[in-house]
Amino acid sequence: MRGIVLCTAFALGATSIGSGQKPPPATPQLSCSFLLPGEGDRVPGFAQFSNLKRIPFEATLIGPVETSDELRMASAAGAAPGNPAPTLDIIVVRLSATNTRQRVEPVASVTGVSGEPGIQRLYLTLEIPIDRETRRRNIEQYFTQVEQAAAADPRLARFRPLLQNRTTAVTGFEQMYVESVPGDYEVTCRYSSRRLRYWNGTLQSPVPLRLHIVNDGTFFDQAVFRQ
Repeated sequence: MRGIVLCTAFALGATSIGSGQKPPPATPQLSCSFLLPGEGDRVPGFAQFSNLKRIPFEATLIGPVETSDELRMASAAGAAPGNPAPTLDIIVVRLSATNTRQRVEPVASVTGVSGEPGIQRLYLTLEIPIDRETRRRNIEQYFTQVEQAAAADPRLARFRPLLQNRTTAVTGFEQMYVESVPGDYEVTCRYSSRRLRYWNGTLQSPVPLRLHIVNDGTFFDQAVFRQ
């Protein structure tokens, strides 16, 4: 019994202000939200977007600047040697009609940052893209159709320079191709920090955002590609 009393006293002494040790860093708060395209208004809870548009998104971290690490997304090429590790992860779970849940990997692109004392905001766009093989096949089929149309109709001669280097043209279209998988999703943010002098641990936004992606056709169904 005496040992239990001594251990309790030690624990209390280690966390008391009078012990001379600094209190642990305050735990920050994390939240995320969708944004209305072009307006920046936050959309709480549920949002609906076309599968042919990138989804505007915002992550917010509230906490003391002295102990809150920077919000950082991993780049497509990964963290460069010597650079701090990413601290923000976007978790997307697809919901099916049978209530099964499957995590999927979104494509997140940072579009901006803002901040004020004690508040950090990271602005992104999200996609839940169709698989690369399907994208590539759709692009190749489109170029085949353009080649055939340009050969049959002299009025389409303006497309011929585009077709001179098909490999380069296909690569360019892959970079601009936006087509997400329609369906229902839950989206949450996760913040993690292990750097010295900052609060260390992992936070997850408390309530998942609900997302419905509407099927508006394929990338090449858009009017700009049907001319």
